[in-house]
Amino acid sequence: MDASDKEKAIYDQNCQWYRYQDALAWGRFQTIAAVEGGMLYGLYQTRIPSLERHGLVVLGLLLIAIISRIALIDGHYASEHLKKIKEFEGYSLKRPKGPRGGILMLSALSLINILNLALVARVFIFPA
Repeated sequence: MDASDKEKAIYDQNCQWYRYQDALAWGRFQTIAAVEGGMLYGLYQTRIPSLERHGLVVLGLLLIAIISRIALIDGHYASEHLKKIKEFEGYSLKRPKGPRGGILMLSALSLINILNLALVARVFIFPA
């Protein structure tokens, strides 16, 4: 195996890892949406005792915060592989202006977690 074959193999591996890490990050984001939906359904569509409502909100908040952190780590790993891919390709295209996917994901996760903190405050301080 000569040097160019090794470089091609490394490039292919970086492409596969990028796709894998990116899919993981967005899959985790979908998991967050499912957990959030389940938590909101449990709070507003079912009649459960106050203690169980509190537990549901706290558990949902913790799960979403943990999965958010893992999704951000996956996104970071994906962007590192993308840098290696662009470096190998000699990537020089100018990207259109606007926010990148990672920034949008970070914004969405931050907003979800902030709203969940407000939901915790609503359930604990202003119970219905």
